Amino acid sequence: MSLHLLLVWLHLVTAVVLTGFALYWAILRLALPRLGLSKRMPELLAAAHGARWPHVGLPFQLRLPVPWLGLLATLFLAATGLLLGEAPADVLLWRAKLLLVGLLLFVQLAFLVRVTDWTLLGQLPLALLVVLLSALAIRS
Repeated sequence: MSLHLLLVWLHLVTAVVLTGFALYWAILRLALPRLGLSKRMPELLAAAHGARWPHVGLPFQLRLPVPWLGLLATLFLAATGLLLGEAPADVLLWRAKLLLVGLLLFVQLAFLVRVTDWTLLGQLPLALLVVLLSALAIRS
């Protein structure tokens, strides 16, 4: 497998991981009130936010805080995207994608500090829009 194909594969897999990560937080935020846990929601979200990954197999000090996973996935996607050098021919599309990636990074940095509705629910639409613009960029 060539380096280019490996980078493409890693980029695609990481995009799926990031989308799943954002979906996890959106589902968690929307499901807790429906389960009648509105009063305990801040406590439960704080517990999920404070969890570490992987849950087993590593000493606690080496485990990553869960919020860092989304940020690292986004940074990895930006790095592999730049390494692949597949910038869209359409400048407007490229600028829109950069703007959305910047907004996603901003939301994720805010999420590292505090769990709020906009940090929980803002990640999924931004991640999906970045993936959509990436798909459109391939066709441009």
